[in-house]
Amino acid sequence: MKVPFALLVFAFVAALAVVTFIVYLRIYQAKINQKLHGNASGAAMQPPYKLARILSCAVITVLVIASYFTGYKSAYDNIEDGYDQQPVFDPTCFYAEVVAMDGNTFTVQGLPVNDARYRGSYTFTIYGETQLVWKSEAIAADDFDAGDLIAVTLVQNLPAEQNVTGELVYKIQLLDDDK
Repeated sequence: MKVPFALLVFAFVAALAVVTFIVYLRIYQAKINQKLHGNASGAAMQPPYKLARILSCAVITVLVIASYFTGYKSAYDNIEDGYDQQPVFDPTCFYAEVVAMDGNTFTVQGLPVNDARYRGSYTFTIYGETQLVWKSEAIAADDFDAGDLIAVTLVQNLPAEQNVTGELVYKIQLLDDDK
């Protein structure tokens, strides 16, 4: 088990403060005993409660500073560790020509400019969550016609053996200038 750096610093500073306070109490006790027996000499000492306040402030200050740096390092480590992980939303896009439309069912043919796995013929049904857009404006499924060029954005990059399905289609964008 890895002990956080801030906890180690806090434990060290707290132990140092306790030891300092105990030593001060012993010296203060000896000074009081000397005064009671009439052998008082040297400068007067501050009462222990003042030292307790000062040491408490020092411990809290060191704890805050150590916590800040530990949090900074922890966050930085989490950011660096996150670069190795695959994002949840890994979109990919391919271009296609609409071959046929039947309600919310699209049959498309991938264009030759696509990666090899997106050049085939695909049939998929779109759902309510699928965005249909033309020039950044929402449109309906019946605005698409056979022969339209579209960009199909999928929520994830597909393995070569997987086919495009409606659940994977995030957005269909009409690419024609005039509609």
